[in-house]
Amino acid sequence: MRRREGDVTKRIVTESINCNGLLLTTQPPIAADFQYGNRLMEDDSIIRNVQYFPGAVYKLIKKNGEIILDMVEGDLLDVLHLKKQDLIGLNVNHLKVQNENEKKRVLSLFQQAFEGKDISFEGVVNGVDYCSSLKPVLKGDNVKEVFGNAVNMSRKRKNAQIVEESEQRLRSLYFNFPEAIFSLDVSGKIKGMNPASEQLVGYQEKELLFLNYMDFIVPKDVHRVKKQFEIALEGNVVQYETSMITMEKEELYIQITNIPIYIHNEIKGLFGIVKNLTKERNAEGALTDSQEKYQLIAENTNDLICLLDSADKTVCYASPSHQWVLGCSAESFQGSSFFRDMDEASRTNLRKAFEEAVIKKEAIHYECRRMHAEGHWITFEDHAMPVFDSNNKISNFVVVSRDITAQKKSEKTLHDTLNKLEKLKMAIDEAALVSVTDKEGNILYVNKKFCEISQYDKDELLGNDHTFLRSDHHPPGFFEKLNETIKKGEIWRGELKNRAKDGSIFWVYTTIVPFLDENNEPYQFFYIRNDITEEKQTEELLRTTDKLSVIGELAAGVAHEIRNPLTSLKGFAQILRSRIRNKGDKEFVDIMLSELDRINHIVNEFMVLSKPQELQRENADMHELLKHVLAIVETQAIINNVTIRTDVPEKLPGVYCDKSQIKQVLLNLLKNAIEAMPGGGSILIRFNTVGRNLTIQITDTGKGIPEHQLKSIGKPFYTTKDKGNGLGLMICKKIIENHQGELHITSRENKGTIVKVSIPVVIS
Repeated sequence: MRRREGDVTKRIVTESINCNGLLLTTQPPIAADFQYGNRLMEDDSIIRNVQYFPGAVYKLIKKNGEIILDMVEGDLLDVLHLKKQDLIGLNVNHLKVQNENEKKRVLSLFQQAFEGKDISFEGVVNGVDYCSSLKPVLKGDNVKEVFGNAVNMSRKRKNAQIVEESEQRLRSLYFNFPEAIFSLDVSGKIKGMNPASEQLVGYQEKELLFLNYMDFIVPKDVHRVKKQFEIALEGNVVQYETSMITMEKEELYIQITNIPIYIHNEIKGLFGIVKNLTKERNAEGALTDSQEKYQLIAENTNDLICLLDSADKTVCYASPSHQWVLGCSAESFQGSSFFRDMDEASRTNLRKAFEEAVIKKEAIHYECRRMHAEGHWITFEDHAMPVFDSNNKISNFVVVSRDITAQKKSEKTLHDTLNKLEKLKMAIDEAALVSVTDKEGNILYVNKKFCEISQYDKDELLGNDHTFLRSDHHPPGFFEKLNETIKKGEIWRGELKNRAKDGSIFWVYTTIVPFLDENNEPYQFFYIRNDITEEKQTEELLRTTDKLSVIGELAAGVAHEIRNPLTSLKGFAQILRSRIRNKGDKEFVDIMLSELDRINHIVNEFMVLSKPQELQRENADMHELLKHVLAIVETQAIINNVTIRTDVPEKLPGVYCDKSQIKQVLLNLLKNAIEAMPGGGSILIRFNTVGRNLTIQITDTGKGIPEHQLKSIGKPFYTTKDKGNGLGLMICKKIIENHQGELHITSRENKGTIVKVSIPVVIS
């Protein structure tokens, strides 16, 4: 059945009043079936009946496509500070809404209503919350007008907010209250409990609901607790103490406060607030025990215990120990000044310390000297603790004094000993390499001298062992025997040949002292090393000198025997040269004569080993000298399939030297290089000028020299050749040293050898 348009307005108003302004319309638009004029009259009649409606009723129409506010009535206009005459006929586009976005939203909702939709929405006008609904009225299939209502929601929402906040406060108090709260009905059954209750009894709320709280009271107190419960049900707040049993069967001493719960002025149950007093009760017992123990300690301790008045520092109590520590009875100290037997310095310092303690309200610690009844001084270490009264002011000081006279003497002895040890350590650090390792051999400490000699930084050494210092000089099993000795707790002494970070060798005389634990087992090792490198070098020099002396004596005898045949050979060679007409043959004879001269020079070098000889120095052209040397070794190089390359600058400075000796050095070094390559290879001769020195570098691609042999190269009679005698390189070094030069050898096994000679040049 269709309703008239007036019915729509009646229903909107009626429903708005019945629901106190909460209008949520869900009916579809209603079509009209009578004349438009009659409807307006009926609408006006309805509106006159609701002009005092506590909300507002309004009607919207469309004119020329614009939505117009055609009618508005109700008390809400006054609340919103709006005037009816300002609104009638107003284009809704000109409504004053909270902001532009809100305006767009409301206009969109109005438009949707004119499209035939029921609308409910909320908004804010002039700071007032409202709720509104829109009801379209159809004329045929088109919406002719829209009725709406608006209700003030601010007061209701504020009241609801107040109620909600109060409920939240009560809920927060209930759930966060530190003590357990049980909600009980009149029979004592549990209706609810807060989280603190669960923690107290060890049960969850769902496990205890509808159980009687008397089930947790210890049996001996049940009757008394029931009596208190009944008194509370009469409208009284009661508080009492009892004991309860938890889920863990632990007995707790508790305090219960029962508060009646009133609903409509009728007691419907009780709140039970339970406070756990177990810790307090235990603390009281512990305090009593402590007092008894304190009394026992005070009467039997060797320390002095005094109770002082905070104002004048007179003694209120003195422990019996004063008799045997200071030689006077405890009673003789009571009522006297605490400072009476102190020296002047202690007395002055303590008065100042107590004044500061009163101001800062803190304990003080100090040392003082007090005189024994027999006249000697005793040193005490005192601890003065303040005692506070109910007003948080210091009323007394408890002073505990301990005799530290013997301790002070021990400290002085220890200080003197440490001072001596520090000086001893300084002396050892200056003279020796010191390190400490754990029982596994890992380095825990090294001194500065250790780092200087080994050339390792401290961080590189700590945590490592000493094995990386080994030079491979010592035979297999040497270090195993060393470790066996010290791990047995025995001291080891001996010489060690070590290798520094840069590869250089240093010798140390080492003493290793094990530190033993209570089981007589080593837990650390103390290493003291004295650098004896110079001593070793001196010993080596002496051995070399002895060898050279022997060689010199041998050389002198051999040279005498060789010179006579040499003279004959040279003479016959010169005669032979004079008879040869072929120029090429003469060159061979010239070479023979040159070699005979070189043999003669070698013989002279043997004489150098026995006694120094004056050098025949002259300015030498190194190009010519090298050319002559290469002519001599060229044949040997070809036979051994060795190629010789040179890298020599066109301009070289002159060298003021004994040409024959320098030639002998180059020949010897080149022959050594050729012999090091029996399967063939190459030799590179490079000349360079470095500062005031000419550097001659001879590099071969031979088999190289093992590292353990390289350190002995150049020593008398030491050779790596099957048929060598170890004198050639030694003579070379001797010649270069006589020219104020240097000769160095570097080699890598299976890679080759580099010999570097440096001699001074002629300065223009």
